This record gives sequence, C-alpha cells and structure tokens, in this order.
Amino acid sequence: MAVSCKGSRCVGGSIRPPVIEQMAAGDLANLKAQLRLTIQRVNQRENVLAAVAEAKAIVPQTLEQVDALEQKLSEAMEELRARRAEIQKAAASAGTKSTDQK
Repeated sequence: MAVSCKGSRCVGGSIRPPVIEQMAAGDLANLKAQLRLTIQRVNQRENVLAAVAEAKAIVPQTLEQVDALEQKLSEAMEELRARRAEIQKAAASAGTKSTDQK
C-alpha cells in the first residue's frame, strides 16, 4: 500500500518492501531525500506545537489562576520594594562614610 499525501493530509499505509526492492538507486536516493525533508517538517511542526502548549501553560486560564498569579506578583513587588530600600539605605550609608573619610 502506498502513502498518498495531499496538502497536510496523508492516507494509506507504509510503502511495501517489495516496492522498495524494485526501486533503482536514483529513486531510492529521491525517496530518502523526501523522507528527510518530511521528517524535518514533522519536527518543525512538533516544535511549534510544543511552543504553543508551553505558552498556553503559562497564561492563566481561570479566574483562580489569575488571582494566584496576581498574589505572586504582589508578593514579588513587596520583595522588590524591600530590596530597593535596603540598597538605598546601604548607598546612603556608604555616601556618609566616604564623606566622613575626606
């Protein structure tokens, strides 16, 4: 049974080994090139689908997920504000020390 593809749809089964055994060297080379190209296209499509799935996984899909993400972002913002205050305090303290040393 031969495989027939039109556009993105393929029907049929695998190529029968007797057909391959009857193919000339040039035909086999062409078949291998077509198979390599097809496998490359399949891999590219798998990569696209994986990227889409990954993007969907990080986008909240429910109100509960939105709420949880907002909570995490709020907590992260609080941590950043506290860190900013620490850095500013350290910088101000370092500025006072360098002025005292002059």
